[in-house]
Amino acid sequence: MPSSQKPLPVSLPDAVSWSIKLYASRFQLFLLLVVTASLPGIIFQVASLVNSDQLNTILVLLWLLSVGVSIVFTTALIIAIMNTAEQKTAQASFADFLSLSLRKFWFFLGAAILAVLPQAILFKIVDALSLRAEHASLGLAFFILVFSLFAIVFAVYITIVFSMFPFVIIETHLAPVAALRKSFELIHGAFWGVTGALMLAFVILLAVALPFFVGFSLMGVPKPVMSVALNAVGMVLLPFLLGYYYRIYLALKERGNTISIAVYENMGN
Repeated sequence: MPSSQKPLPVSLPDAVSWSIKLYASRFQLFLLLVVTASLPGIIFQVASLVNSDQLNTILVLLWLLSVGVSIVFTTALIIAIMNTAEQKTAQASFADFLSLSLRKFWFFLGAAILAVLPQAILFKIVDALSLRAEHASLGLAFFILVFSLFAIVFAVYITIVFSMFPFVIIETHLAPVAALRKSFELIHGAFWGVTGALMLAFVILLAVALPFFVGFSLMGVPKPVMSVALNAVGMVLLPFLLGYYYRIYLALKERGNTISIAVYENMGN
């Protein structure tokens, strides 16, 4: 973690306001992309409520479909947000965003796997160790506790330093590893500023979702149905959150880290 920290050249309230205005400017397009991205996942959640061995294969296929569609249309949503912010090609359509998203699919998938894989391995080790925790000696139990805390801190750190890779991949032709490295370089020196920005996004998401959760709980809504509904609330907020992240990304570039290839240039390639 870098020792020399510099404040972000944008206030978080300004970033929130900027994102709200961006969301409102093309609300219908952003919402269409969100609905398309989330629909297979919602279908998978609903189908998984049915207890039937005959549906196992179908559920696996639905899960794979939901992951693929989510990546493609979430990427298209990010492209639409960046394109709208650039205001260079306001005439770009749903099809344009989807086309560029498909071209970036494997870059996104590769970077996501590389970012998540170390965390998955660590938590798999934590799960294996936790099975021994009940009958472990005091020394082993202490080691398991320390290792578990390390895994959590490492996962949070990796999530933060790699959080800007989607914008890097869209703006450039960098390969997954290089995109992750660029994200790390952008956040270097502003780690705590970015951490605070992401924490604010989490607080906003929680503030919006919590009333729904409390309301559904008081009405006795079944947990599976509540899960689907809360996911839908999160997806509606997604364009705002991505726009907010993008404003932070622009602020990081304003610190002197610039990328020469813009999204509107990629649109024509």
